[in-house]
Amino acid sequence: MKIFEQETSNTAFNDLFSHRSLKDLQKEVYSVKGLRKELTDIYQKLSAYINANAQVKSDEFFVKTLEVLNNSRKYYADVLARRKAGGKVLSEPLKEEGK
Repeated sequence: MKIFEQETSNTAFNDLFSHRSLKDLQKEVYSVKGLRKELTDIYQKLSAYINANAQVKSDEFFVKTLEVLNNSRKYYADVLARRKAGGKVLSEPLKEEGK
């Protein structure tokens, strides 16, 4: 009786393990470093295109898009500055000493 239970348990384990191994092998792995570089290149090309069109054509679409892009850049720079400052809000300019 114990041998039968052991064989059943071993078979169930092997089935579970083989399915898990197959699932792990089929999982697609991404290179975050490569994706980040690719997205940065695309972003830089797009922003250069928008900037050039806003300056040359003076089309309202490109001017507004450039404003949105610059606003997003400022927001992101502010977020990074807050992180660097340890969560302190940097909305007020720093006062110079002696003035």
